[in-house]
Amino acid sequence: RGLLTTVAGTFGADPGVRNHARQLLAANSPDPGAADPALMAAAISVVASAGTTADFDTFAARAAGAETPQDELRYLTALADFCEPALMDRLLGMCVDGTVRTQNAPYLLRRALANRTQGERAWSFVSAEWELLNERFPSNSIARMLEGVRSLDTPAVAARVFAFFETHEVPQGDRIVAQHLERLEVNLALRARIAGPLEEHLRSLGA
Repeated sequence: RGLLTTVAGTFGADPGVRNHARQLLAANSPDPGAADPALMAAAISVVASAGTTADFDTFAARAAGAETPQDELRYLTALADFCEPALMDRLLGMCVDGTVRTQNAPYLLRRALANRTQGERAWSFVSAEWELLNERFPSNSIARMLEGVRSLDTPAVAARVFAFFETHEVPQGDRIVAQHLERLEVNLALRARIAGPLEEHLRSLGA
């Protein structure tokens, strides 16, 4: 149920599912653990995917005031799913201004890199602030942060990623980064192979 809710409300942008997700969050706002955890996690993702500035503020406040680490991470990581450019910029700034703890920030950036509409924006930030991120974050977290580049599978952005790592090394995780780049190549090839036929198929269905 949680997976179906997430897919229908994010990729499918189903208005009924999105409305139900908001109702779930509103009904359980004081006690997010009262509802089915899988559905609550899905509802958070769905609301974030089409979230407003007010939603972002609410999620940030709930993360800061969470009574359990699970609730904190649930709302904190969802901040990387918001699709408005200005909200992504806020999230990226929070990762380096001390708002987000350094043990969490690399993984929040990893999720931001995988954002369907703002992943390129996140990559521009990571590549521009590379030295700062390496100074602030634990060295063993950098390679894990970069797992998000696997999702940057549009040709222009992927080319920028490959070019960046021709001149920038991650000594503490070079093999892991190489695996991320190999996966990016696979995803890039898959996109090139199926994007056209899939679009034609969806159009034939009236999608």
